[in-house]
Amino acid sequence: MTINIKEYSIAATEVNKILRYTSDVDVNKIPVGLRIFLKEIADPEYVPDINPAISLQTQHISQKAKDILAMIYCYYWCTEEELDHIDNELKAEVQNTSQELFGNVNTDLLFEEAKQRQKNSLEQAGMANALAERKAPWYKRLFGFVKK
Repeated sequence: MTINIKEYSIAATEVNKILRYTSDVDVNKIPVGLRIFLKEIADPEYVPDINPAISLQTQHISQKAKDILAMIYCYYWCTEEELDHIDNELKAEVQNTSQELFGNVNTDLLFEEAKQRQKNSLEQAGMANALAERKAPWYKRLFGFVKK
């Protein structure tokens, strides 16, 4: 996975612009080090198109900026109840996605054929061992042949 510095630079610029329209109380909840980092990596040439009159969901910002804002929200702004709600939604989404991808996969049925092959090979190895145990050593067989 390669990291595109330019994408993060643009995202930081967009986040900084959004934070300018955010209340000082909320901005001050974000650690100073993170705010400084976002300002340092921001692209000075990029001018984001942020409209404070429309909601954040309808802003035309990059996915990386949305990810950064989601991280800021989860770590610094939301309450425990909101965090629990987000956690439950994410768990449900992961479960639904895995259900869509894999369906109702029964792992016992999925690996039954492999288990059967392993059992068969063990049984065959056991029969070979049993035959080897029944067969007398060559010198006993020779002595038995000469004795007849």
